[in-house]
Order: sequence, then C-alpha cells, then structure tokens
Amino acid sequence: MNHEEILDNIATRKDLLQRGEHPASINKALVNGQLIRLREGAYINGSLLNRLTPWETPLAHIYAYYKRNSSAIFSHVSAALLYGLDVIDPKNEVHILTETNSRGRAKDVKKHLVSDLESFPHRMTSEGLAISAPLETIKFCAQLLPVEQALVIADSAVRNKLVAYEELVEFLALGGGYRPRKVQRLASLVSEKSESAGETLLRWILIMLKIPGIYEQYEVIVNGSLYRMDFAIPDLMLAFEFDGAIKYSRFGSAEDALLRERRREVELQNAGWRVVRLNWGDVYKEPEKSKRAIVAAIRQQKARVRGGF
Repeated sequence: MNHEEILDNIATRKDLLQRGEHPASINKALVNGQLIRLREGAYINGSLLNRLTPWETPLAHIYAYYKRNSSAIFSHVSAALLYGLDVIDPKNEVHILTETNSRGRAKDVKKHLVSDLESFPHRMTSEGLAISAPLETIKFCAQLLPVEQALVIADSAVRNKLVAYEELVEFLALGGGYRPRKVQRLASLVSEKSESAGETLLRWILIMLKIPGIYEQYEVIVNGSLYRMDFAIPDLMLAFEFDGAIKYSRFGSAEDALLRERRREVELQNAGWRVVRLNWGDVYKEPEKSKRAIVAAIRQQKARVRGGF
C-alpha cells in the first residue's frame, strides 16, 4: 500500500461525523474493532491496520499525528520512513521537531528541540507533510540509532538517489551538534554500492570482523561470463552473498532467476571459488552466529588455497 492510500484511510472524529457517522456508531465501531484509535481523535479501519506491514504501520501512526497536527515537522526515523528509506525494526513512534520552549507531552511522540524551527531545512511531501531535509534526517538517525541501523538508512538514501554519495559523506564528516563522533563514523561507513538493506547488514558484520582484502561488488570473469559478487576476498577466492528474495524477483520470473543463480554458482565453484550465502535471518537476527560462520569459512578457505594455517 502506498503512502497516500494509508493517509486517505485515516480519519479524525470530525471527518467521520462529516461523512454522516454518529457518535454512537463511532463508539460501537471502536468497541467491535471495526475502528482502531491510533491517536486521540484519529482512527483507522481495523481490518486495514491488520494488513499493513511492519514498515507501513509506523506510517499510519505518523499520518494519524499529522491529521491532528498538520503544522508539525517530522524528523529522524519518521522522516526516513516518509522518504521511503529502509528502516530496520521501526517503532510506532512519531518524531517531530519543536522549539526549545515547547511544552507538553504526548504518548509515543518524541520531541527534538531546535533553536529556530521556522528556518530549519525541511521539505514537503506530496501529501503535504513537512519533513526534515534529507541530509539532516540522516544525521539525526546517526545520532539516535545504533550504527548499523543508521547505516542501512544512509545507504538506502544513496541507493534511492535521495542524496548524492559525495555530498552525504562530506556533510556527515563535519560532525557537529549532538554525538559528532557517531555522525563522523557513519561518514566513513556509507557505501554507494549497497543494493539492499541485507547487503548493508552483511557489510556491517564484515566491518566488525575487520577482515582485510575484502571488496564490495567484486567482478570476476569465468568462462567468458562476467559475474559480480556482493563481497569477495580475491586472494582466498572466497565470496559472501546476501541471499534476498528481491534478487530472484526483479529480473524475470523467480524460477528463471534461481536457475541462473545456480548455474552462476556452479561455474564459480568449478573455477575454484567458494560462495557463502547469508539471508535476512542470518544478518539481522543472528549476527553473532553469522560472524562465526564467516570466520570458519575464511579459515577453511585459507587451508584449501594456501595449504593450511
């Protein structure tokens, strides 16, 4: 479901009354689950909410807040979601920018103070929401989130051409403000080669292992065919691939893509390469187990290629 459809399916109490609903029928719909209250005075159809993905549900909460506070400037993870960036395990929280003298609290609303709200760099979405500008959004996420989650967002912004790679690196390298070292570290980690959130998380695991001589999107010619591997250690003829469903759905049928992938892997293996595949569960849910598997593969390949270590 696209963003506009989610927004269109959220209604305030005033909207419902203008459509001809009565207070009693609204209350009855809330009791039987036909309507779900996302925020005070903002509702969504219950069956629709159940159909939303874990990435769409937080958007519904953002739009519900917007329906009641149309002048808000959304920021941090909320802005990243509104930009359509990859966000790992998003929560049903709303992040907004407020003046330093802002008062009051609201459930699941995170206020982030800025000294001059009116002049803060921001954009308007096609649905009319104000959101922090892309570079500022990524910097905010670097300050707020674990490094690997901020890295997924940053790589996604480059991949989606929301920001230019060089511009983002230069901006983050300046640091400044809150947690400048975290921001500067992200500048050194962003890649313009990552093709998915899963690849970013796999790269993060490889970074943590401090493996030397590893290349991203490494190309090799085998029997006249050019093959590209997500990550490779050429000296060991060892490759690491993120095995995501998107690889098998964006170029023709999934069945044909799988056959091509099998042929590719056989050719690489016949040429002496070993390919280690990791999926979403490996890189996201079990990173420590993945680290051990990667280290074991390196040791085994060293023994094979170099005669043992």
